Amino acid sequence: MSANCPISVCVCTYCRPEGLRKCLESILEQENAGPFEVVVVDDDLRGSAAAGVAAMRTAFSERQVPLIYVADPRRNIALARNAAVGAARGELIAFIDDDEQAEPRWLGRLREALETYGADVVVGAVVPSFPDDIPAWLRGSGAFYRKCAPTGTRLRASDCRTGNVLARRAVFNRFPFEARLGRIGNSDSLVFRQAERAGWMLCACAEARVFETQESDRRRWRWHMRREYRCGWGDSYIRRKETSLARTLGGAVLSVLPGWAMAMARAIARLSDLRVAGLVLLRGLAFYAGRIGFFVFPAVEEYKERR
Repeated sequence: MSANCPISVCVCTYCRPEGLRKCLESILEQENAGPFEVVVVDDDLRGSAAAGVAAMRTAFSERQVPLIYVADPRRNIALARNAAVGAARGELIAFIDDDEQAEPRWLGRLREALETYGADVVVGAVVPSFPDDIPAWLRGSGAFYRKCAPTGTRLRASDCRTGNVLARRAVFNRFPFEARLGRIGNSDSLVFRQAERAGWMLCACAEARVFETQESDRRRWRWHMRREYRCGWGDSYIRRKETSLARTLGGAVLSVLPGWAMAMARAIARLSDLRVAGLVLLRGLAFYAGRIGFFVFPAVEEYKERR
């Protein structure tokens, strides 16, 4: 660890050179954050982020912000996150996605919340940003919005993610990201679940905002179905690590009918727009199908299939 870099901001990237550039530019504009460094882990075999990072080095040097580039071409997001932690020198580790841009006080507000509330993990708000080709009905459907509790609220692991988080290094040292989930997703959910069960404090910071660019393929219903199915599959995977197969299966089976009924109720509440109602219903059905699918079908390896 380095006394000059108490915070390491980690960005794992895969074939998003423009998104990475915008992300790094927003990190470079941070105010009142104290000393920090930036670690970029390139998960692409072709090293598609190398040129973009090289182009940013002068700007980072002028601001006296260390910029570290790590090539890790295994196409496994969990291993990329572990590589980022391994290269980081800070006492605190922040993660931000390569399709996100941070507000100028983002990092400082995360740090202030961690210190103020004595937290081990602080999660900020993620606000969707839409390209023109995502229709208005889909923007207003709620599918892209993630709730963020008021600042200082103690969170459950299910409210946490690496898309906007600051944590004590000990969290990731004790609970590294699991490679088995590296092409499926939910490796971050497992880490925060383990931290929660260990008694570490997870809290919210609503003022620490990042803006997530919604890529054009997210306008497709198939993308939403696959995502929810993966989340349900990952939920059963995590539960299986905590208890017996019989208990995990029983819990999944018993959750299906109430879960589908809840999805139906939410869809009925949105019947003023049949497209929104249909999306709400299918997302709910897909999640609980994923919980059962864990016991029958292999997972959807989203990070393996991306090009």
